[in-house]
Amino acid sequence: MQIEGKNIIVTGGQGFIGSTLVNGLIKYKPKKIVIVDNMFIYDQGGFKHGWLMQEPDIETIVGDAGDYPLMESIIRSMGEVDFVFNLAVMPLPHSLEHPIENFNNNVQIVTTLLSFLKTRRIKRLIHFSSSEVYGSCQTSPMDETHPYAPSTPYAASKLAGDQLVLSYAKSYRLPAVIIRPFNNYGPFQNDGSYAGIIPRTIKRLIEGKDVEIFGDGTQTRDYVFVEDTVRAAILIAIHFEEIEGMIFNVASGKEVEIGYLVKKIREIYMSMAPFAEGREIVYCPARPMDVHRHIGSGYLIEDTLGFKPQIDINNGLYNTVQWYIGKVIE
Repeated sequence: MQIEGKNIIVTGGQGFIGSTLVNGLIKYKPKKIVIVDNMFIYDQGGFKHGWLMQEPDIETIVGDAGDYPLMESIIRSMGEVDFVFNLAVMPLPHSLEHPIENFNNNVQIVTTLLSFLKTRRIKRLIHFSSSEVYGSCQTSPMDETHPYAPSTPYAASKLAGDQLVLSYAKSYRLPAVIIRPFNNYGPFQNDGSYAGIIPRTIKRLIEGKDVEIFGDGTQTRDYVFVEDTVRAAILIAIHFEEIEGMIFNVASGKEVEIGYLVKKIREIYMSMAPFAEGREIVYCPARPMDVHRHIGSGYLIEDTLGFKPQIDINNGLYNTVQWYIGKVIE
């Protein structure tokens, strides 16, 4: 399946993974990319991607991808939609403050897109899920058959969305694939109020603050550099017709302790800013919603499509810290 000459919608395309995906898709010369994004993350300190506004074959529409009339208007204006990459979502930390709003919004987006897939006004759906649907590791490594045990309203909403996609695909024989990235990181990740641990730690270092570890630091995650996730998503699109109905983890298969992660970020930062003062590590009470252990299996996507992540955690962290420092200097 070629991407060249195709009409593509990327919901959440102004976000961290979404904007990186759009940048990757451009190289394949699609006919047009329409980004649908409510810009929610910008209000939380997310990075603005002005360059996306300058590309002649990219259109950004500010709005909710769960808004049926809006999506109907967009799809009608495009004539046909060859691919939808669905990355639109309210983030995990938001779900802890606004659980009902978060759950309803995330599920509504999937429901709306599936209604257009059912009527074939969308030809193919690549739905971005989350490794959070698995909860904490029960069997290692966590493959696509791992039991579901979401521990936050966000994770529950992602699992509900997945089940909707699978049920529609089975009931109506619809063309959909689910991609489940583990913990993504890299340039352009939001470092505002809903930031993940990597951008939050880097930001605190840059601001001259101590860095924090919640709990004892032995909890683990499986980190994937964002450009690797984008490569996987594009590979799924290219081979879509061979893999309809499948679910793929995107994982490094390597377990990283949070304590090690924070210390490594601090070490990298101090090597780039040797005259920085302070910036010690402090331990904070554990957060009850945190999963304790995460290590993914990427064997299925490797066996099926030959995909393996290329950027290891040390090189990825170095590139990421360097990028955030560069943003401050600009």
